[in-house]
Amino acid sequence: MNKITLLLFGSLVVLCAWLMWPQQNTAGSSTKEQPAVIIAEAAAPALTLPIAAVERTELEPVELALEAEEAIALRKEDIPPGVITGRIVDSEGIQIFEGRVVVLHNDEQLGTFEISRAQSDFRFELPGREHYWVKVESDSLSGGYITELSKQFIDLQPSANENIELTVSLSANASGRVLNPDGQPVSGVLVRLVGIDAIHGSIAKEDVTKEDGTFAMNNLFPGNQRLQIFVDEAMVPENKNWNPPSPTDYLLRAGSAFDFGDIYLGTGMKTIRGRLVNQDGNAFAGMQVMCYSNEEVAEGATPHNWGSNLSYVLTDEHGYFELLGLPDIPVSLSITPLYTPGKVLGAGHAAMWEPKIDVDLRDSSNVVDIGEYTVDESRPFVIEGNLIFDEGWLAAKGHSRSDLSMALNQAKGEKLPEGVRRASVNRQRIRLQKNASDYRHLVETPMTTLLLRIKLKGYENLYFELHPEPFQNWSRDIHIPSDFQILK
Repeated sequence: MNKITLLLFGSLVVLCAWLMWPQQNTAGSSTKEQPAVIIAEAAAPALTLPIAAVERTELEPVELALEAEEAIALRKEDIPPGVITGRIVDSEGIQIFEGRVVVLHNDEQLGTFEISRAQSDFRFELPGREHYWVKVESDSLSGGYITELSKQFIDLQPSANENIELTVSLSANASGRVLNPDGQPVSGVLVRLVGIDAIHGSIAKEDVTKEDGTFAMNNLFPGNQRLQIFVDEAMVPENKNWNPPSPTDYLLRAGSAFDFGDIYLGTGMKTIRGRLVNQDGNAFAGMQVMCYSNEEVAEGATPHNWGSNLSYVLTDEHGYFELLGLPDIPVSLSITPLYTPGKVLGAGHAAMWEPKIDVDLRDSSNVVDIGEYTVDESRPFVIEGNLIFDEGWLAAKGHSRSDLSMALNQAKGEKLPEGVRRASVNRQRIRLQKNASDYRHLVETPMTTLLLRIKLKGYENLYFELHPEPFQNWSRDIHIPSDFQILK
């Protein structure tokens, strides 16, 4: 008797037993009484009878594994395949009739397709509900084509037909020279070209100017590029407010050699000044203020951001700052560019990022005073203590320091004071080093009441309610495992 016959026979016996079994929910008895027990009692004899009635042969583990693999294969066979089709084009959208297209899954090559005039479009039929990469192999094209940007990710669904274009291109080259306001070459200036369109996203190439002020970048992918220039005082010590010109967008053609010509530093005539104070109204010294372009860009191009930096300064001991030599364009100021989400750095640092400040320098006077701005200063609350592990407990099988974890949450229903912005504390993990004997964590204030959860594997959680105050601390030593109750 084969397995299918046994399964059918067993199902028939279960059905008969269920139909003939005496009803337990008699009149006057509650229909809610022990339904699970009734089902179990009825099912037990029906499931055991057919199995006991035949001679059983135990399957070897290998056979069981094979059956599992066969079941998975059958399930995959039930999923309709999908199809990926497409062609190779250059950066102008013109089809190319050569090249080798490959499809990858988990870094494993599944197939290749040789493109020719006779077979100009590739086609792959692949299992649906899987992820694939499709690309043009770099050595399969003649004439110096760049293929690094042809790679595309495909989430292939069952019965889907994904039609794509893999873009390759002849490379472009670019060069130029950077000069100071007096026309003298400047070395040590970082020059960067950043892609700003959908073809190649934010891929960037850069060079540092040489003694004669020249720079060069080769094997560029053509398309819309943004020229950005950075003057670092450490690299250009003679810098005297030699701010770069406004970042400019260019179209690089395939196979071209583009010359940016002479680029002059320090030609801007505009100045922005202001003052930063902390939440007490006192001078906020040593804060970095960054100015970057806020010019409009062409449709589809990447908007300007910190990469379009024009100048930055630090506030003086009285909180004042002055940005000199700026071009007459729309700009934005960031007064908290050094704020790092997830990090609490303490006094002298920002407690939270502040929104950017937009200034249009085109129609303004040469000096623009933006006035006084408040930046909340970091005033952390410290959570700390020792972790005291019982050595005998650690030595026992199944126990380790990694069994312990700590996390913070804001108390439900509580809100910060009106007008105060802080990073939320939600399932914020307190990181413990592998062999740590203590813990320490900073929380920005003001902050709502916090709930500290200390979890130990196999034990009930410990909870502590904390009330953060500026520059205060909460300290407690944790004894492992004596401070915990074993889970019942």
